[in-house]
Amino acid sequence: DLIKKVYHNHSQEFKQTNTGGGVMIKFIDAENKNIYKQSTYKAVLQCIENQISDGYQLKDITVLCRDNDKAYHIANYLNANSIEVISSDSLLLISSAQVRLLVSLLKYINNKNDKINNANIIQLFLEIFRKDNTELNNFLIEYDKNPAFLDELFEIFNLKLDFQLISSLSLYELCENIIYQIFTNADTNPYLMFFLDTVYNFTTKYNTSTADFINFWEEKKSEFSLKVPSGINAVTVMTIHKSKGLEFPVVIYPFADSVSKNTKKNLWIKVDNIISEKLPYSLIQLNKKITETEYGGFYEEESQKSKLDLLNIIYVAFTRAAERLYIITSKVKESAKNSESTFTLPILIKNFVENENLVKIDENIYVFGEFTVKAETKKTDTNTEMQLAHSIQKEFNKSLNISKIAPDIWSAFNPGHSRTLGTIIHEILSKTDKEEEIDKILDYYIKDNKINKTEKENFSAIISKIKSNNEFRNIIGNKASDYKEAEIISPDGKTIRPDRIILSKDATYIIDYKTGAKNQYHKSQLESYKKILTQMGYSNIKLCLVYLKNEPEIEIWQ
Repeated sequence: DLIKKVYHNHSQEFKQTNTGGGVMIKFIDAENKNIYKQSTYKAVLQCIENQISDGYQLKDITVLCRDNDKAYHIANYLNANSIEVISSDSLLLISSAQVRLLVSLLKYINNKNDKINNANIIQLFLEIFRKDNTELNNFLIEYDKNPAFLDELFEIFNLKLDFQLISSLSLYELCENIIYQIFTNADTNPYLMFFLDTVYNFTTKYNTSTADFINFWEEKKSEFSLKVPSGINAVTVMTIHKSKGLEFPVVIYPFADSVSKNTKKNLWIKVDNIISEKLPYSLIQLNKKITETEYGGFYEEESQKSKLDLLNIIYVAFTRAAERLYIITSKVKESAKNSESTFTLPILIKNFVENENLVKIDENIYVFGEFTVKAETKKTDTNTEMQLAHSIQKEFNKSLNISKIAPDIWSAFNPGHSRTLGTIIHEILSKTDKEEEIDKILDYYIKDNKINKTEKENFSAIISKIKSNNEFRNIIGNKASDYKEAEIISPDGKTIRPDRIILSKDATYIIDYKTGAKNQYHKSQLESYKKILTQMGYSNIKLCLVYLKNEPEIEIWQ
């Protein structure tokens, strides 16, 4: 037997002086699964309230669940009953109805004909602003008859989607605009604030289109959550798996009704050469039918491993409590005791209760150990909580107009601060060498608030000086091929990325744009690039350093 083999000659070591604490086991007798769920939720709530009466704080209590789904529903139930909760799921941005509504509105802007999304918008509006969904069916029927009903709904909730205005807004500004309109009278919502942070981070790293963000959100939404400080007085809800290695004063383990079942449905095994010598392995289904064949041992081995997994889960859940452990499980039916599948958690708990003759304090409640009332503890100082002021501004783009890189630009024209100057000129020269296109790019930067008109004149002057250099002009004028920031993998596996490589009829030019003072390292860097290109078969390689400053300097050598 695999389990006996694993635990043979092993025992749990513990300190003999480590005494005290109590365990309560409650069996839920329910007619069906739905009643069982609701009864379990109520039992968890009652248990938490009892702990508060005995002197514990909410932060002393942890609810452990087998999976995320159960943790999510318990957290929602406790929240609905005014119990503060911290859980990985409740902190997810997607758990906020306001965030879900905002995303659905972005989807609507991207595609007005998505009926499923539009129905979701109706449901969320009712959930958030009417606090119930009693009118949902009537609203959906009305929408089905009249698609323009959605526009009427927007008017009811003071949302104006001006598509002409939307087309001129950035994605971040669009989200901010919607939030301002529909949540204008609401307290600042941390989920929305963190969602705006997510939008901002996306727009600085990736494409800023609404469609691209929607795809990004759908793929990554389960990864974004609130960041909360430690010490908050709230019940923690987490999975058993995440609780490994942790300890809590009070642990509540609801839905303790796991069943041992094989997780593997199929298994590759080595077979006799019945089919072909080239097919020594075969994929078989792991079900009870295989027990009647010569491969029955594989099924039995997987069954033993599943039982071992269940025991490991039980061990983790039952050993997290430092002072009190509450186990809430389903009542075992007589028919289940006599069935073949007897390796279930409720049966194991029931057998333990009967074998140990535990104290029965109610029809379905058993206890052992000591449940001492906790000494009065210092309560969490609620005065330390910080209230965020409203940060969504009405028509923010009109109230404040700032150059996005102004601080760096100002520094760029001062000695020793040329990083952004070089970055912008480098970006422009990497796009084009044509005078008219350079002017268009600079105009675009003005429109996007990256630079102002005075800065445009400074940049134009510097670029003109670079292009007026006779040697540099000859390189650009005679180019046959032009590779900007091309990645090159060297023979030893390292990656290099010269700013520019120009191929002409009689030479190969490696160009690098540099900022700040001259440095011998800059030349050494280009020499290393030259060595790699020589190994790649290029000949007559010439090197060009362009120092980007108010009076640019250009060095060319071979």
